[in-house]
Amino acid sequence: AALMGIVYVKPALEAYFKVPEGSGFLKWRENLWTTLAAQLAVLPILLANFGFFSPLAIITNLLILSFIAPTMLFGVLIFFASLFSNFLAIIIALPAQALLSYELAVINIFSKFSFGFTAQSFPIMFAVLYYIALIWFMMYIRKKYKHVQMVV
Repeated sequence: AALMGIVYVKPALEAYFKVPEGSGFLKWRENLWTTLAAQLAVLPILLANFGFFSPLAIITNLLILSFIAPTMLFGVLIFFASLFSNFLAIIIALPAQALLSYELAVINIFSKFSFGFTAQSFPIMFAVLYYIALIWFMMYIRKKYKHVQMVV
């Protein structure tokens, strides 16, 4: 559902809100719309399965998302370096440790807040109506803004 949101909802949101070209500092603009689209696509699933959704997750993702790919790259580099030299692996691990420390600090800080939406029970009809509205929105945007590229 999150992937479907990124592929289908994100272009519709960007067209509707007339998001300017360019991704901004640390890709914050691109990350915002990607995160928002994914969260919108999984909202009923989150509420039905976990009974809770925190809008702070969007801010948390914005603060972390740009650092995930470099962290993963360092992880791969550490693995390959360890095949040749433990010392080299440790040297490469230093920036990875800094990135991981930052990511975990952000997660730790935002995990302390219990701000969000709670649903004790989540009717399936609400999810169906929600997804119908989301699909209608995407179709409306596609019709109104013919230049919007959405996979069909």
